Amino acid sequence: MWWPLVVAIAATPFAVKTAEVLPLMGAEGLLRLRLLYPFALLAQQHLGLNEALGESVSQALLYLQFPLYAVLLIVVHRIKSFMTAVFVVVTIHLIAAASVWILSI
Repeated sequence: MWWPLVVAIAATPFAVKTAEVLPLMGAEGLLRLRLLYPFALLAQQHLGLNEALGESVSQALLYLQFPLYAVLLIVVHRIKSFMTAVFVVVTIHLIAAASVWILSI
């Protein structure tokens, strides 16, 4: 079952392009960016990294987030059911998004 990784790799350029446009949309766009890429924002703003390293890690996470989710989905699916794997990935993403929201208050 490698199709999640193929889909994630194919979708990544579109999601990254969306991430470039969202900050230009004002407050609503920033909210959507927080929901779409919480790990990139955590690395850039809340980990205490210097600016250059934070930017580099953030850019790497923009491109790696969805493929990493797909790999996690594949690994968990081999151990548990597909729905459990989806639940794990969604839960991790929502925890990261909530963390960005809480840290930005």
